[in-house]
Amino acid sequence: MDAVENSTSAAALRHSLLIGLCVFVACLIGTFSRLPGTLAVFWPANALLLGLLVRSPRSATVPTWFCAATAYISADLVTGGSVESALWLGASNIIGVVGGFYAFRWVCAEDRRLSSIRSVGYFVSATMVAAALTGCVGGAANVALFGGTWPDGWILWFSGNLVNYMTIVPLVLTFPSLRPEDRDPEAVSRILRLSVIPAALLALCILLQWVIGGAGAIAFAMPALVTAALLTNVFVTSLMTAISTVCTLVLTADGHLGTAVEG
Repeated sequence: MDAVENSTSAAALRHSLLIGLCVFVACLIGTFSRLPGTLAVFWPANALLLGLLVRSPRSATVPTWFCAATAYISADLVTGGSVESALWLGASNIIGVVGGFYAFRWVCAEDRRLSSIRSVGYFVSATMVAAALTGCVGGAANVALFGGTWPDGWILWFSGNLVNYMTIVPLVLTFPSLRPEDRDPEAVSRILRLSVIPAALLALCILLQWVIGGAGAIAFAMPALVTAALLTNVFVTSLMTAISTVCTLVLTADGHLGTAVEG
C-alpha cells in the first residue's frame, strides 16, 4: 500500500513540475515577444495554466500552484527583471488564474468543454473574472513599478489578459484527447480534409494583412474564421482564431495595422 501511495505521490509531483515547466516556457515566449520599446505582444502563460487546470481540476494541488508561481517569478528573473517586479507581476498572474479557476468550478463539466451556446456565456464570464483580478494587482504594480495610476494599470492588465484568455483557453479546453481509445480515425481524417479551405483562406488573409495594412485589415481574417466555424469543429476554429489573433497582435505592434487615421 505504501509503495502504491509513494508511486502516486511521485506521479502527482512530476505532473506539477511539468505544468510549472509549461508555464515557465510560456512566460519566456511572452517575454521574447516584446518588440523594441513595447510590452509583451502576447502573454500565453496565464491562459495556458488556466486552461490546463480547468481541463484537469485534480491537477490544481498545492504543489502545482507553487510550481506555477515559481515559474512566473523565475522567468522574470532570468530575463533581467528585478526581484520587486518579479514578485508584483508573478502575484498578478497567479491571482488571476486562481480566480478564473474557481470561477470555472461553478460551470459543469459539459460546459467547460464548450459544447453549447450556453457554454460561451459561462466561458466569457469566468475569463472576465480572471482578467479583472489580474488587473486589480496589475493596477497596484503599475503604481509601484512604473509610477502610473491604478485605473490605467487595471485597464492595461485586464484588456491584455482578456485577449489572451479568449485566445488560448478555448484551444486548451477543446484540444483532442491523446488517448488512443478516444480517437476516431475517420472523424480525424474528415476534419483534416474540411480544414484545408479555411486554412488556405486564413493564410491568404494574413498575407493581405501584412501587404495592405491599415486599421481595416484587422477584419481580413473574418471570412476564414467563419468558414472554419461552418465546416470544422470548435478546436479547429479556436486554433485558427489563435493564429489570427497572434498575427494581428504582432502586425499591430510593429506598425502594419494602424488603429488611427492619419490626417
